[in-house]
Amino acid sequence: MTAAAPAPACLSRTLLRSLDWYPADHRHMRGVPAEWADWLFDAGSLTQRLKDTFGEDTFRVRVLSTRAQFPTADEAALLGITPRHACWTREVVLVGAQSPRVLARTLIPQRFFRGPARQLRLLGTRPLGAALFRCPDLVRHPMQFTPVPSLAGMGGGWARRSVFDYYRCPVLVSEFFMAACLAPPLS
Repeated sequence: MTAAAPAPACLSRTLLRSLDWYPADHRHMRGVPAEWADWLFDAGSLTQRLKDTFGEDTFRVRVLSTRAQFPTADEAALLGITPRHACWTREVVLVGAQSPRVLARTLIPQRFFRGPARQLRLLGTRPLGAALFRCPDLVRHPMQFTPVPSLAGMGGGWARRSVFDYYRCPVLVSEFFMAACLAPPLS
């Protein structure tokens, strides 16, 4: 059995503020390599895609942090709040075949924690995607994308983000794909 790869650190606010996000039809997105585009533009459940690619039995969620945090200015704008409204923030690493594949960041404005949205705080090591994609009225707003030159010491990659309306609660999900996403699983 191979030892698990180390988990990357949480995303720094400096990195988050430095990123320029683009819609899919922006000129910066024309040069996205096909192998990255296949992952980035897939609108389905990333959780399911990782399980299908790397094996359901090897998929894990490693929680890096859960805490109250203020969003960056652009995150707040996407959520329809001001940067002074606290959010529940969860950062996790999605692991497949013992390697970190995606670093994910979720923000939910605390004032929206009611009804089914309250359950998202109790996910622990369960994947967010499994809960989101069970919502019968789930709405996913248009995705934004950005290249990421260095991802928590794990090399460069790409990221995408979008807001989901989950039982009338805005949920911002940012997914930072590591180069390991492109590597086939070890046999």
